[in-house]
Amino acid sequence: MSTLTDQSRAAAIAANLDVLRLRLSIAATHVSEACAAMAAGQQNLAIGTIFDLEQTLPECDALLRATLVLHRMRALNEQEGGVA
Repeated sequence: MSTLTDQSRAAAIAANLDVLRLRLSIAATHVSEACAAMAAGQQNLAIGTIFDLEQTLPECDALLRATLVLHRMRALNEQEGGVA
């Protein structure tokens, strides 16, 4: 069975976090724009602005979960007597 090295695991975690930060930043911008639209009385625009969040948030959840799995793999490797 092949295992990830600490270096490759850390690189994967860093990459996931970078993508997660970017996706959440974009989502936050869209929510801010939706709030501005609501303040201007434009409910349809507000909802249209956040519509993509229905897909984005589950993607962010998947990135978070994948990152946590990678982190937990280190502890599992240590328990099995491997090098962490």
